[in-house]
Parts: sequence; C-alpha cells; structure tokens
Amino acid sequence: MQRWIQGLVVASITIVLGGLGAGLSSERDKNAVLFWSVLGAFGGATIAPEIAPVIARQLQRDRHAALSTSDTPTVLPPPTPPEPSTSRESSASTAFAPTSANGAADNRQQDAIEWFAAKSISIEPSQQQNSGLNKIFFEHAERIGQAYIKHRDSSIIANFLRHVRWAITNRKNIRFVFKKNASQSDIRILTGLCNYLKRSTFLSHYNYNRSQKVIYADVQAERGDIRLFLTGQWFEQFILHEARKILNDSGLAYDHLLNPKVTFQNEDSYEVDILFLVKQEPILIECKTGGNANAHLSKFSSHCDRLSINPSRAFLVILDLAESELQTMNQVWEFQTANIFNFPDKFKSMLS
Repeated sequence: MQRWIQGLVVASITIVLGGLGAGLSSERDKNAVLFWSVLGAFGGATIAPEIAPVIARQLQRDRHAALSTSDTPTVLPPPTPPEPSTSRESSASTAFAPTSANGAADNRQQDAIEWFAAKSISIEPSQQQNSGLNKIFFEHAERIGQAYIKHRDSSIIANFLRHVRWAITNRKNIRFVFKKNASQSDIRILTGLCNYLKRSTFLSHYNYNRSQKVIYADVQAERGDIRLFLTGQWFEQFILHEARKILNDSGLAYDHLLNPKVTFQNEDSYEVDILFLVKQEPILIECKTGGNANAHLSKFSSHCDRLSINPSRAFLVILDLAESELQTMNQVWEFQTANIFNFPDKFKSMLS
C-alpha cells in the first residue's frame, strides 16, 4: 500500500507544479513548463517516502473504525445445563419470567403460581438457560421474524427457512438454489442473513457459490438448542417478543411462561407454547410453523378447555397461513387464529 501511496504523491505534486509552471509562463515557454514538472517529480520522489507511511496508517485506522461499527452479532456461548428442581413450587418460580410494564423483571410471581395451583396443575420448565444465552436467541428470533415480515412479497426468507427445517429434520446439509430469475436484492438479503448466522456460530459452515447461485451451509451438529431454534422455536420466541412489546406499550404488568410442561391431577401432560397472566386473566398462545393446519385445531381447542381459557384470549398462530383460510377457521372455531403478519393487530384488539 505504501508504494501505491508514494506513486500517488509523486504524480500529484508533479501535476500541481507542472500546472503552476504553465500558469506562470507564457504559452510558448515549454521549457519552463518542463522545468516545473521535473521539479515537481523530484520533490515528490523526495518527500513521498516520508508522507506515505503516515497516510497508510490513517487509512488503516479508518478501515478498523468502519469495521467496528458493522452489524456484528453476539457469538453464541455454550449452553448451561439445567439444574434439577427440588419441588413443584421451585419449578414454577423458575419457569415464570414476571415482567413489569417497562419490561424489567420483578418478583410478582405469586399470582401466576396461584392460578395454576387453583387448577391443580403442576409446572415443569422445558429448560433453564442463562440470561445471556436467552438474550442471544431472542435477538436472533427478532431479526429472523422482522426479515420474514419485511420480505413477505418475495418469500425469500420463508422459502429458505422451510429448506433449513427440512435439512435439519432429515439430517442433510443445507443446499439452497436460487431461482434463475432471482433478483440481486433477494440474493443480498439471504446471503446477509446467512453471514449473520455464521458469524454468531449458529452455522458451522456457510458458502455462497456466485456462479451457480447456490448457498451451501451446515447447522451446528452438536447444538440441539440451535437446531430446535431454527426448526421452529424462533417463531415462538418472536411471537412472545411481539406480545411483550404490545403489553409493555400498553402499560400493563404481566407474567409469562415459555414452553412449560403442564401436568394435571390424572397425570395427563403436554407442553404449552406461551402463557400470559394479565390482570388475573390468562392468555394462551400456540405457535405452528408447518404441518396440517386442520390437525392443530381440535388439539388447541382441547387445551383451552382443560386450562379454562376464555376463547377470546386464546390464539393459534400459524406461521404464514393464508388470510382466506384464517377467516374460515375464525368462523368455525371460538378461539382466535392468526399468522405472523396479523397477530400483532389481533393481540392489540383483544387487549382493548
């Protein structure tokens, strides 16, 4: 780089002094112009070795400053194994993440615990993660969800996530082929997301072949939490994020629970995706990323009945189900159905 800068300095000074000579001399005095040009070249060659290192160091500092402000995700730490709970009450306490109106954690867990106890329901958290790890997953869920909504028209994120889910489920490497008429915008959007996932170590390998327009990638093989996240848990966490944001904006205090196992007195048990407790009233949310939509309906209806959830406060959110299908379901079933695009509006309407 320094040789390149030296050459640039010499050329610049030569041109400047040559031009100066031309301006000061008559049009016919070519010798004067030549003299000033030679003088500029000699002077530039003399001082360039001194100036070039200074300019090179400044360019390097500017480059590092630009890189430090780029969109760099947090690198994923290893998972923290769950600690065994000693009682039902301690399990319930660690499962709930009570939140005040401004989003800060507080100690108001008792309402939620008593609500479950009144139904003779015990709570077993699906897993306990350190707060740092939870934060990273929620950051990624928000990024994926927002990209999914933003690029709804092209479906580029939706198509890629379906391919990722299929690859993980079938234990295959990710090989995503862009359509022949894929726009440069779609390619830039998706390769940007893949680079983000690679830098945060969610992907162990990533490469984009420009000539073939093919993405090659691998998900971390030893991290079951990452694989579960990319096959669907990102959607649950994104919907939880959207619901919490709405509740925070409304000024309502609430408790919430993500992915607990609920067990009844007869030992029947199943997992609940998201449960809120707002003003002593529960809100149940179930999230589905695929499968037969009709198969989810009766099962969710049964969950609402057993938990005594008011149907108007129960949401079955199916990732990208068409609006026409949602309207049909809402006419037949008492609980609310939504997709990733219209859930926030429906949730706000229910709160009002």
